Amino acid sequence: MEMQVERRHGLLVTSAAQTVADLAGRTSFEEGVVVADHVLTSGPFGDQTPLTARIEIMAAAERIVDAGERSRALAVARFADGRAGSPLESISRATMALAGAPAPELQFAVHDLDGQFARVAFGWPTLGLAGEVDGAERLLHPVFHRSRDAQDRLAARTQRQRRIEAAGLRIIRWRRETGRRVDRMRELLVSEGMPLDPVSRRAELGLDA
Repeated sequence: MEMQVERRHGLLVTSAAQTVADLAGRTSFEEGVVVADHVLTSGPFGDQTPLTARIEIMAAAERIVDAGERSRALAVARFADGRAGSPLESISRATMALAGAPAPELQFAVHDLDGQFARVAFGWPTLGLAGEVDGAERLLHPVFHRSRDAQDRLAARTQRQRRIEAAGLRIIRWRRETGRRVDRMRELLVSEGMPLDPVSRRAELGLDA
């Protein structure tokens, strides 16, 4: 493999694309996606500069000699998306895919008669479903629950959910423990009535069945 080396602050380092490809080839698909999403992230208002581009990660992956590592790195590069809002959103998207869920629309904009009023991390508009990693655990803690700020935020969250549901989307929520594990994500999605096809989805991703 031809190593792509750069000099940074007097040190020889591999390029961001090469580093991501190497890590993706040697770790799990889920972990590789978290890293790849991060380097492709540009921020919601363009306030962050991506460290590299997908085409560069794919080119670096193609140079990996080991066939298994090369295949996994390429799968990660194809799947990676800079619109991920957080590492937990990245790993949740990966576990959903491995569980066989159809690909969601990321940062899906929700509209009603007044126009756009919300974004959800994952949207399946044809299924009438939206998905979000639940970040309300802190607000539900007794210490925070008594504060006016927490009460206001919970009220706003409730109102937002009602508007999203009125717009025709039922929200699926999960916590970190579910987002990080394929088996728990599969169980959640099945319970929510989402159609799963893990064999076809893994083939689409370029992963072994």
